[in-house]
Amino acid sequence: MHAASISCEGGMIEALLALAVAGALVVYLVVTLLRPERF
Repeated sequence: MHAASISCEGGMIEALLALAVAGALVVYLVVTLLRPERF
């Protein structure tokens, strides 16, 4: 982690946001691979 997220709450929110974005990207990629005719 970078030094800007030393504070517990801010770092936790940032980590959860990054996890949500990564999860959404994985879901999008899986859907795109399984159903290419939609895109």
